[in-house]
Amino acid sequence: SGEVECRAASENRLTFTSPDRLPENFLRELAVESKAGGFSLWVKVLECVPEPMGARFEVVAQPFALAGELRQRWVAVALGAVKAA
Repeated sequence: SGEVECRAASENRLTFTSPDRLPENFLRELAVESKAGGFSLWVKVLECVPEPMGARFEVVAQPFALAGELRQRWVAVALGAVKAA
């Protein structure tokens, strides 16, 4: 799978673009890059629709199995600019 680009993030939702169509309920690991360092995060795809005028897909996903330090790291970057791969 190719690089994805975050469009919006909150504690419980993540919207990103992907070059690949992802089926609903698909689990995908994302590598998150932030000012505080990088980490991996699993997300569950809730919706995936083609972008108008483009060859990419807009994906709405939910962070999956977040707990402890990983959850704290995600919440810390969820409202900032996040780049995922």
